[in-house]
Amino acid sequence: MIEPEESLFIIKYDVMSQPGKVNKQVQAILAKADLEIKEIHRMRLMRELVEKHYDKDDQWKQKFDQMHMENAKAEFNVDPSAVYKAESAMEIGEALYKILIDGHTGTRAIAMRVCGKDCVARLRALQGGLVKPAPDTLRGMFQKMPLLEAVVKKLPWPGMFHASNSVEAAKKELALFGFAKQRED
Repeated sequence: MIEPEESLFIIKYDVMSQPGKVNKQVQAILAKADLEIKEIHRMRLMRELVEKHYDKDDQWKQKFDQMHMENAKAEFNVDPSAVYKAESAMEIGEALYKILIDGHTGTRAIAMRVCGKDCVARLRALQGGLVKPAPDTLRGMFQKMPLLEAVVKKLPWPGMFHASNSVEAAKKELALFGFAKQRED
């Protein structure tokens, strides 16, 4: 028998006006999608945890920046290299990485261990994309500002949700956030 997958899912409170209501709605959406919440931790995301969670190498920063530069140019007709006064993709990646870390540090959050068939892919689909989330995704329903708008305006990172992007990442993230390894519940 194939064991169900597990994923980390985080709801970040400080970007929401009604966190209790959003939490209940998100839990109902996960239940309707047949994804089970096995454990919940309420926490404040401290800098050390955020830096470990987003511990990315230079290649990640450059790829991350190139994706956002292209989208920012297409969406807002703005060149992030001009906004951030940067010469290279790496410099912009560093600036965006700093915004990412600073924007999450100190944020109140609910971290969940979610379980179900094809959990990682299904949870990522329910979460929605960062750039232009579809209106029927969690980011589309609850996010106040598109990521690129925040990037262009140098505002705090508006990412309300996080879902692991692979089974391997989920295992690492669940351990990092204090969840026990996969086990019989």
